[in-house]
Amino acid sequence: MQTEPIFVWTPKRIVGHFLMCFIAFLLERVLEGKVKKNGINESAETIREAVNSLELSEVKYNENVSYLRSRHDALASKILNTLKIKHLKNVTDKAEISSYLS
Repeated sequence: MQTEPIFVWTPKRIVGHFLMCFIAFLLERVLEGKVKKNGINESAETIREAVNSLELSEVKYNENVSYLRSRHDALASKILNTLKIKHLKNVTDKAEISSYLS
């Protein structure tokens, strides 16, 4: 494993930082395992890039807030399907986003 420089000094923050890094590492490995179990044989790096392609942009006009979904690669769609996560529409309002989170 490699580490990057971290800019925290207190022991509590250092432990917290490494704990968060470890949790992220575990989540990455769990996702990789689920994806491989469903017949998608991609590297951890390719899976990470696919997940990173899932982006939303918040657009505010007057008092309305909407979200625009970016284009993502086909692997990202397969990962969402594997995890049984519903795909967002191209334009989604705040109420619909909230329903995904609850």
